[in-house]
Amino acid sequence: MATNLDNFFKQKVQEKKETPFDKPVGKKANSLTKDNAKPVKLRGDLHYTLKNYTAKNGGNIREIVDKAVSEYIEKNNIN
Repeated sequence: MATNLDNFFKQKVQEKKETPFDKPVGKKANSLTKDNAKPVKLRGDLHYTLKNYTAKNGGNIREIVDKAVSEYIEKNNIN
């Protein structure tokens, strides 16, 4: 019986499948893991509006917020 258990455990170890976490992730255009993104609080009603907009028109909330903040910084000459 011990030999059957030994074979079972050896087989399980050899059958380990590779997961996305086994490899380092390459930098993607919108990857949060590689760039210097910081979480911010957003009012619930604004998030809801952006979520509905992106659902209807495509894109993602992060891109819209990044663009809006960039435009605000340029408009108000914030350095």
